[in-house]
Amino acid sequence: MTLRATAMAATFAAALAATYAPSGARAETLRLSSFEPPVAHVTAQIITPWAKDVSDASNGELDIKIFAGGTLGRNPAQQLKLVEDGVADIAWVIPGYSPGRFQEGTVGELPFLITDSASGSAAMWQLYEQGLLKGDYEKFKMLCICVSSVNFVAATKPVKVPQDMSGMNVRAPGPTMLSAIDALGAVPVGGITGPTVAEAISRGLIDATFAQWGRWRHSAWAK
Repeated sequence: MTLRATAMAATFAAALAATYAPSGARAETLRLSSFEPPVAHVTAQIITPWAKDVSDASNGELDIKIFAGGTLGRNPAQQLKLVEDGVADIAWVIPGYSPGRFQEGTVGELPFLITDSASGSAAMWQLYEQGLLKGDYEKFKMLCICVSSVNFVAATKPVKVPQDMSGMNVRAPGPTMLSAIDALGAVPVGGITGPTVAEAISRGLIDATFAQWGRWRHSAWAK
């Protein structure tokens, strides 16, 4: 199946949030959960080097052990719960997969607001440091808050103008993007995580999805 895509001016924040729930006791080993395979870009090129840098900087007092490929929990939508339940100490969480959580971070999903992942991620981190992100952002130790690059529409038929999306079932991971889909006259479909998009298209559950073709930039993880 070939997906045809057209650029959309809307951007969104996957709000890449690594969270750590303090346990009150110093741990020599921290378990970091990633639902991605070990060779996937974010896990291999960002999370793994970061974990090594932190471990090395601790002078042997701390070891961050990565559990990739869903070893601690395969469902991307359950990563936050892994931290809350103590299964993982740190997790890569996509807030859009947990409706009602990290609500204030959806500002990063507003159309036309963010032009690239590096500047968008820096802006989101500034909001956090200035205490403007409340709720769940105050319940966890946030290690990073990032956004993806600009999104496009990947569809099973040509989409050249917004009107072409009318009546199409379009998937998005976050509430703000789903609202934008509704405003375009398409049918918003939530609850489908990235790893299951291909299956959803094959089964005819969705006709299109918002997706970003670019890779996460390492600089977006820098404080």
